[in-house]
Amino acid sequence: MTPTFLQYAGGFTGGPANTMVAALPVPATLGNLVVISCAGNPVGSISVSSPGFTTALQNSTFGQALMYKLAGPSEPANYTITVSGSGGTLAGGWIIQEHSGVSDKVIQTVRSTSGSSSTKSTPAIDAKFPCLGVSILAKGNSAVWDPTWAGVAGPYLGGVGEHKSSYKTFAVPPDVLGEVMTWTASNGVAVTNTIDLALFMAKPIYF
Repeated sequence: MTPTFLQYAGGFTGGPANTMVAALPVPATLGNLVVISCAGNPVGSISVSSPGFTTALQNSTFGQALMYKLAGPSEPANYTITVSGSGGTLAGGWIIQEHSGVSDKVIQTVRSTSGSSSTKSTPAIDAKFPCLGVSILAKGNSAVWDPTWAGVAGPYLGGVGEHKSSYKTFAVPPDVLGEVMTWTASNGVAVTNTIDLALFMAKPIYF
């Protein structure tokens, strides 16, 4: 099956707080992939979780996490993101998105370096199968970020405040090896935050 983007929403928790609440415009449909991500300004190292979700990537230094689940028969109207650990507070943004035709099998995760730069690029990703790539970046300071996948502009999912996301569908035949995903600050502001990216395998086609 070909992964298809359906809907998303983004928001901001002014904090300091130890919870954020994420909600889609319409509750997710049974079997679809739901991805929650968040980032912000933690006080010390933290961990982020949400009931029923599996964590694909987490960067405690920046309070950044990407979590996922397949929607059940009756999804709630919203999801609570809990922050814990040293400091235990977070002022930042969240994004929630829904995609159909995608499994909950993660086939690759990558993370960029955290050095100060106005251009952030992931290590090479290998889409050996039909899949969905989801990338997240803590916005940081006053930077205005533009996402590209292998040099081509990608969808921009803008959360409110300290968080951004983009995605790409790798359809049949995928065979995309060594592609790099990049976020560039169009206003030249340098930040130390990282890009986190996960590839989710598409659901097989049954005959």
